Amino acid sequence: MSRHTSSGTTFEGGDVQGTNRVETNSSQSVTGARTFDAFGNLDSTTGSPEGPFGFVGQEGYQSDSDSGLQLLGHRYYDPSTGRFLTRDHAKDGRNWYSYCANKPLECTDPSGLNGWLGKVVGAGVGLVVATLIVVTLPIDAPIVVVGLVGAWWVGGGTALGGVADGDEGKDLAWDFAGGAIGGSLIGPLTPAGGGLRAIPIFRKFLGIPL
Repeated sequence: MSRHTSSGTTFEGGDVQGTNRVETNSSQSVTGARTFDAFGNLDSTTGSPEGPFGFVGQEGYQSDSDSGLQLLGHRYYDPSTGRFLTRDHAKDGRNWYSYCANKPLECTDPSGLNGWLGKVVGAGVGLVVATLIVVTLPIDAPIVVVGLVGAWWVGGGTALGGVADGDEGKDLAWDFAGGAIGGSLIGPLTPAGGGLRAIPIFRKFLGIPL
């Protein structure tokens, strides 16, 4: 990430969360550095860091130096309280003003609409579809195949739910990855795991030969 002004070009160095901690010039000399706590409060500065894209700036968080607020897509966020100024449009959960469900190290919220209800519903729908597919596979289907079916459908359902929750970018990737890992655990439904397809009454109901 870089910023171009009449005085030259400044390059932003980000961390794994997307926070721009170090600024360098075109000569690769450090011109400024800053650190933040988990909720985005400025801890310390070195040199003269400039620009509004500090805390999770690489995902579009934009700071207002006058008010101390940050614009996260659709809503303004106050890092001093760890709360948004306006409620979540989806009215998701019990606290419509919280940032990342009070777990700032586990997620980011570039749209300002991050929630969990859509992901839960999406994962549930994906699990139902995956289970219906799995139980109709051949009785000797490899457990790897069964796991891939679960990973694809649950991961995909979770990611689609994430879109409904307002997730973007790497948050969607994490949604898919989390759902895929959980979905792959559908493998125990195979006979090797003593799952549903090994139960005679369930097999009879599905029309699978005993």
